[in-house]
Amino acid sequence: RVEALEFSIREDSPVVGKPLMELNLKPNLLICSINHQGKVITPRGQDMMQVGDTVVVVTTNLGLNDVKDILK
Repeated sequence: RVEALEFSIREDSPVVGKPLMELNLKPNLLICSINHQGKVITPRGQDMMQVGDTVVVVTTNLGLNDVKDILK
């Protein structure tokens, strides 16, 4: 069973301005898209989430309520 979740990136988020490849993500989780100012991108390791972005995450993990919950 998988879940697709969408999160808004806030100013206090620990993921802001860090390349995806440097984030210590939980297992069984995929960041599918980043919507930055209306432009949807398929993220790669060097891409970063910025304040105001929305991200779509697909995961088998339960209980993810905020983007910070995708981190170990």
